[in-house]
Amino acid sequence: MQFRIKRYFLLSSLSAVLLVLVLSVVWYAYFTKQLLLNQETRANAYMTQVLGKLVWEEAGEFITRGHARSRTEMQQAPEVGPLDEIMAELLDGNGILKVKIYNSQGFVIYSTQHSQIGQEKTDNPGFQSAMRGEPLSFLNHRNQFHSFEQTVSDRSLLSTYIPFYHPETRQVVGVFELYSDVTGMVRRIDKNRYLILAVALACFLLISAGLFLLMRRGERIIRQQYAELVNANGTIHRLAYLDSLTRLPNRNSFDDSLRREIAQERREGGGFALFYMDLDGFKAINDQYGHAVGDHVLHEVANRLRTNIRESDQVFRMGGDEFTALLRRVESEEVASGIASKIIAVISEPICYRDRCLNVSISLGIALYPFHATDMESLIDLSDNAMYQAKQAGSNCFRFARSGVEKSELV
Repeated sequence: MQFRIKRYFLLSSLSAVLLVLVLSVVWYAYFTKQLLLNQETRANAYMTQVLGKLVWEEAGEFITRGHARSRTEMQQAPEVGPLDEIMAELLDGNGILKVKIYNSQGFVIYSTQHSQIGQEKTDNPGFQSAMRGEPLSFLNHRNQFHSFEQTVSDRSLLSTYIPFYHPETRQVVGVFELYSDVTGMVRRIDKNRYLILAVALACFLLISAGLFLLMRRGERIIRQQYAELVNANGTIHRLAYLDSLTRLPNRNSFDDSLRREIAQERREGGGFALFYMDLDGFKAINDQYGHAVGDHVLHEVANRLRTNIRESDQVFRMGGDEFTALLRRVESEEVASGIASKIIAVISEPICYRDRCLNVSISLGIALYPFHATDMESLIDLSDNAMYQAKQAGSNCFRFARSGVEKSELV
């Protein structure tokens, strides 16, 4: 099992913070620029109220009839000079770079840039909005811009279209367009945007570092718990399938192994031998010498059985003093007899414990698959019965499972 909590945390948190930072910066830029637009629009609207009164007094008739003249006549009209003086006086030092006045037909009646007087702008969305009584502003950047008195470069400009009302009827008779220099404000907004980005990134790094340490600690705990779980599962498996005294596979493991062996030999068409074994007189050893000696005898018998069969074969402790063995590819009584004789001889050797040596013998019952039976229950019953026949014959011998016919060999 692979643990990738830190990797997942870093990837997910980085993606999340990048998304939050991008959204935050975009929202900040939009919000602050909208605030700038609203603020400058209100300021220009107030400026227009002052301009409107002065312009109407000086050139009200010019505004209403200016579009009837030619463009040249409009640029050379005597009202242009007084309007220039008004603009110069009012606009000095307040950040307004240019002023245009449109009549109701969309003609530029006046502009601080005289070359624009006479232009027709009926399709201008700002003009259309102001004629409906709704001020409208646009923020844009100009590499070069002709202001009232000079040409400026690299400027962020706010162009605001404001309705020009008749002082008596309060009807919209024209539109003022004011160009405000908001370069400083925009630069401060951009600077603050990067500052917010840096602060947010620093906060994220601090929080991420703390969370990373927590995640690292948590991952170590999970790894430790996983290792403990694996060990616990191994212990449970050993308790379920291994005999705690002899470390041999137990009855549960025997049932599974026998079932698998039958299925495999049924597919491959081979055979095997099942030995059912029981120690002779083991109860007397336990009663006379105690359980410690009896456990030592069982442990030694298990070792001798395990070391005197092939690696492909298996030995099991069924419980008490009973053992079984599955011998693969043993398909004849002759081969099985040889193995059984060897086991009896090995077990018959004295077993010493501390200052005493004991003589132990074993009785075996043998069933061959598929000669004697082809199902699990029958093989177990036949080999068990054959083992009891060996005990009845005097013990320390083996018997084959035969249907009513005994073939034995005493050792």
